[in-house]
Order: sequence, then structure tokens, then C-alpha cells
Amino acid sequence: MEKINQGSNFAEKITPSIFAADFKNLKDEVNKIVSFGCKYIHLDIMDGHFVPNISYGPKVTEDILRISNLEGDLHLMVQDPSFFIDKFMFDKISYVTFHYESYDSKDIILKVIQKIKKFNKRVGISIKPATKVNEIVPILKMLDLVLIMTVEPGFSGQKMIVEALSKIEELDSIRKKEGYSFLIEVDGGINFENASLIIDKGADLLVLGSAFFC
Repeated sequence: MEKINQGSNFAEKITPSIFAADFKNLKDEVNKIVSFGCKYIHLDIMDGHFVPNISYGPKVTEDILRISNLEGDLHLMVQDPSFFIDKFMFDKISYVTFHYESYDSKDIILKVIQKIKKFNKRVGISIKPATKVNEIVPILKMLDLVLIMTVEPGFSGQKMIVEALSKIEELDSIRKKEGYSFLIEVDGGINFENASLIIDKGADLLVLGSAFFC
């Protein structure tokens, strides 16, 4: 981590996933994020259903947010995001992202987006590696963020699915053409060696897990 210097605003493009941190020394790990100059902390919420892993709940999330002034980048990898939203609406949460694949119904997805907006939070949609960008085109104008998964969600330390990176350029092209302002976030297999390449493709935020906390 310390050997990489990619410009004055590089740190603000990094949103470290605290799930990959050493929870025995959680305060020190959060301080690493602050010291690096990051603006956001990525909060992966997993329910053991939508993904096979379980992370942490509202109490731990609130404790993490209390340690610093970092803004929360909440990523709901859960079967029913609507059920969880009310439980995580802490003041320091800036983005609330849920998976497009969580629901089969487009109407329910729209209702969840509207629910998040009622809490005055910015809304993100995440898509798995197999989900095509054209599936979410109809709702892009409603979004503040699109999170592209470049690994299957649920575990840290996976190798990046490089083919999924083409979605960055596809989304960047759409937002420029349509005048949209959503951010493009990428999560999965990112490290300090490939970060610049991903930013050059059009990504605004990069989620780093084990590469950051190594």
C-alpha cells in the first residue's frame, strides 16, 4: 500500500472494504483508511442467503462509523434489501447499494430505490459478473452509483474476472451520451497494480479488500 502514489486524488477513489480487515484491531484498521486519505469506507453486508457468507450487522456497522469521519459506502449483498434498509440508515451512510439480482420484479426494484431516496441517501445498484449492462439501462437515470462486481460477491481475495471490466467503458459511454451523473464503482480483485488501468477505463471508485489490508 505504502509504495504506491498515483496522484493527489487517488486516495479518494479508493473505498476499502472493512470486511477484509483484522477485526481484532478494528480501530487501527479504520485509522489506516483515514491515514491513506480515503473519503469512504466500504461496508459489505452479507446475509448467508444471497451470498454464502455472513459479515456483520447494524451494531458493528454503527461502531465502525463512529471511529472516524469516513462516509459509509453500504453494499447490501442480501436476499431482501428492503428488509435491511431501515436497520442501516446511520447518518454517516452516504451510498446505499443493493443488487439488481436480489429481485425478479422491476417494480420491486423501483420501490426499493424510492425507499432509499426517502432516507435522503444516494442509491446504487450492483450487478454480478454475469449480468449485462443493458438490463439496468432503464433505471440508470434514477441512480447515483453503479457497482460492477468483477468477482462473484461474498468472499475477499478472489481473482478478478477481467471480462467484466468491459462494463466500465460501456457504462461510461452511456452516462456521457445521456448526461447522467452516476458514479461507476468496481469491486473484486483490485490491487494497487491494476488500479490505474481500471480508473483509466472510466471508474470513479475502487473497492479494495485484502490488497489494502495486507
